Amino acid sequence: MRRRRQSGVVLLVVLALVALSGAALALLAHSARTMQLAAAEASLEARLDCLLASGRAWARQQLARPGGAKPGTFALDAAALKVPGATLTVTVAAKPPAAAAVRIRAACRHGHRTITRERLYVLPAPHRPPRGRP
Repeated sequence: MRRRRQSGVVLLVVLALVALSGAALALLAHSARTMQLAAAEASLEARLDCLLASGRAWARQQLARPGGAKPGTFALDAAALKVPGATLTVTVAAKPPAAAAVRIRAACRHGHRTITRERLYVLPAPHRPPRGRP
């Protein structure tokens, strides 16, 4: 009987397919990691936007109280807002009769990444009807 010599063509094709599928999996893993980081960044940005809005609402509420808001720096409880690893500080400047300057500083942490935003708002004084006769 005659034996045929087999060349290694089939083995080379199999090895090439394994290498190609490995490269495709590495590309997919890199893409998934990039999407995960982008989602975490977007989540932190959304949390910061919510914290800034909460600080602004708190300042408006304080300004609407009789006598207005006291000037000073106030650290609000960010844990009550269900934002883990966050801080929220509101600074109310001395209030002129027409408007108040409010500086809101929010920081949010996720893992080793911390993002901090600081915004300055000029909030108008709430309209109060004059006392006395109508």
